[in-house]
Amino acid sequence: MKKLILINLLICSSFAATSTPKVKMEKAITDCLSAREYITTINYFRKNKDFGLSEKEIQLTADKVSMGCSGASQRFIKVVKVLTKMGIDTRSSIDNGFSFVNQNDDYTDVFIEIYKHTYDPKFLDLDALTSMRISLDLSTDYKGNVKKSLEDFKALVNFCLKNKSMELPTPTCARVAAKITRLGEDFKEPIAKPFIELIHFLQDKKKGPMLNRNDAMKIAQEVIKSGPTAVKNFKQGYLFAVSKNGLGRTIKQALPLATSLANRTIKLESVK
Repeated sequence: MKKLILINLLICSSFAATSTPKVKMEKAITDCLSAREYITTINYFRKNKDFGLSEKEIQLTADKVSMGCSGASQRFIKVVKVLTKMGIDTRSSIDNGFSFVNQNDDYTDVFIEIYKHTYDPKFLDLDALTSMRISLDLSTDYKGNVKKSLEDFKALVNFCLKNKSMELPTPTCARVAAKITRLGEDFKEPIAKPFIELIHFLQDKKKGPMLNRNDAMKIAQEVIKSGPTAVKNFKQGYLFAVSKNGLGRTIKQALPLATSLANRTIKLESVK
């Protein structure tokens, strides 16, 4: 059943979208094809009577969608199609569709791609509601570069499902991947790669402290809060602390120091 739904999802994601160009000016005039968006939305719901909307509800919905200007109707319809095909109720599908009308097309594309990764049995195989929540959190609710959100999430899911040292249960993998991805929204660089690098280091038997999976995950999640560069600070601090030419400390003594140094990676300066 999920396989059939995912085929339909791929068809939905091919629905054409028109992006609104951004002009970097203090005052810019952009043509808004509001009438087209209004009419397209009305025709969609009139044709798809399964939504059970009255004519008044259809017109109110179309009016709200048209405020998103060019491409809003297509973004809205793509999201609504995906959610209803996954079993999300009509009202929730429409309400969440509104979240995308004022966004650019990247947000819609990322939402659908993350939904496929969370719902697809080949990946996380989560229920429709959980998939929706994660997908919204990493698209419309994500404050950084939304394309980076998708890149980080896919890399983290692949790592925690396929790496032999991890092999997390899918619900745990989904939760961790979503959490780490969200931590990266304030940074320009992707966060998945340095996070994974730190996990490998923490489990390393030669240079690293040879921690078990749970302890490595705990420290890595704490360190990565300070961004990608924090991983470099942690590794340098740890290696110096355990080195005979450095501090000559034990692993147990070196870990808190390295974590403390990593947490100082971000320096906040007051803006006058």
